[in-house]
Amino acid sequence: MAAQETGEVHAESGVSEPEEEPTERRKAPRKSLLERVPWEVLGRWDPRQINAEELDAAILEHAKQAFVAGGIPKLHFVKSTDKDLGGWKRKDDYGMRKDVVCYRYICPLAYRSKCPAQLRLTKGPTNVVLEKKNSHDAEVHSKDHAKGLKWQQKESIAQAVSVAPLQSGTQIRRNLHRDSPEKRIDPSYNRCLCRECRIRRLISCPFFQACAARRLLVPESNDCS
Repeated sequence: MAAQETGEVHAESGVSEPEEEPTERRKAPRKSLLERVPWEVLGRWDPRQINAEELDAAILEHAKQAFVAGGIPKLHFVKSTDKDLGGWKRKDDYGMRKDVVCYRYICPLAYRSKCPAQLRLTKGPTNVVLEKKNSHDAEVHSKDHAKGLKWQQKESIAQAVSVAPLQSGTQIRRNLHRDSPEKRIDPSYNRCLCRECRIRRLISCPFFQACAARRLLVPESNDCS
């Protein structure tokens, strides 16, 4: 009787009775773990049985073949350093164990096109291994997530400046307008174009390099005219 009376009181007041908590709580679904892509061995050598120069040449040849497979030529707008390997940019290096050093390389378009391809070079006293991870194809490089100039446009600017360093940015933009749609530059990116032209001149033209080293006035080229 008492239980019925309390139930009637709750019904009249409009307040629902609290439901009993289940004894067994369901666990939240676990997030799916990223699939670990295995490393593909591109080459394996014994440094005790091969000359150091021949070993470096073999490693460089395998790295170039893996880079060309991505469908991109040698990128002139990417600054090359002594730490690069056949077009790949060194990401980091670390010691795995005693006398064994590992070097990791990434695609120069890793941040622009989200290219996941990597190279790993492991050097030890008795074994040298070059490995590759993830695919390196032209489909990934066709997508450029940069807000400014795309990598095809930067590459075209670098080639145009190397041929004629004194031509203006407007002339380069007009010449590229006759080319493929990927290389055409919108007039709203004129300031980006002028800045890229100045950078390319200092890199590719020895005259502008000498002027910058001596802090002389560089002749005006009317970038934005």
